[in-house]
Amino acid sequence: MLKINLSDPRKPSGGEGVQKQTVPEPPAGAEPVQAPSPQPSPEKPAPRKTRRPTFTPALAAVIVIVILAIGAYLGRDLFLSFFPETVEQPPPVTVTPSQPEPVVVETEPDPVFSLLNALSETIPPRVWLSNVMLRYDGSYVMQGMAFAHEVMAVLDSGLVEIGVVTERFYPRKSESSESIYRFTVSGRVEGFTTPEILDIIPSERLTRYAAPAIAGSADAGVTFALTPEPGKTYGESDLPFVLTGPFVGLKQVIGTLCGDDSDVRVYQLVIVPSEVVRPYDRVKASFALRTKSSI
Repeated sequence: MLKINLSDPRKPSGGEGVQKQTVPEPPAGAEPVQAPSPQPSPEKPAPRKTRRPTFTPALAAVIVIVILAIGAYLGRDLFLSFFPETVEQPPPVTVTPSQPEPVVVETEPDPVFSLLNALSETIPPRVWLSNVMLRYDGSYVMQGMAFAHEVMAVLDSGLVEIGVVTERFYPRKSESSESIYRFTVSGRVEGFTTPEILDIIPSERLTRYAAPAIAGSADAGVTFALTPEPGKTYGESDLPFVLTGPFVGLKQVIGTLCGDDSDVRVYQLVIVPSEVVRPYDRVKASFALRTKSSI
């Protein structure tokens, strides 16, 4: 019967291929030889441990210095945002709106002057008035000169806007560029309150009314050329007061005669320039006074 050895022929049999070492015995009379003690195998060095840094006061000081440097660089507001602090808000301040100062409107001394101001706003440049007649009911008659033909159309349009033009005379255009156009226009201004009825003042009372205005004429810069005469009767077209001086002085005199607490009003007023300097710089004014009707 054929046998097959499955073991490695190079290895002796027995003990799973481990060879036994035979130690020879020493000869007789010889000292026994001690077997060398086994030497320990060299150990591998242990891995080196990493030492963690210790948080010391010096390290804390360095961190604080770095933070302060960053804060100084980026700005105080950003630095303070890392350390918010409670800020007590002041109570809201209640602001009382200041009351506007009352506007003092200078009132005209008489409705006739309101009429005159309304007319003056319609006078365009290059027009010079030589005579203006005004009445307490808003009617007027104006005479003047225009230094350009087209400005008369502007004047007429302005007068139509503030009232009614009842009569007008505007000369035709001249071929000469140096022509002066003399015109006359009359009408009535509407839109302001006037007394409905004025009564004639007897000359005796009229003199008493005029006394304060005449006494203060020097302060107003005007001079009276004519004043009412006692005992004289004045008709519908009479103008018993005549004065010369600046237009402002004329208004001051009329304001004395026709104050708010007085029942006297200007019935009719005629103004012409007293000097050829500037319109109404210095004027000659003739006027008549009447009282409000008590009926």
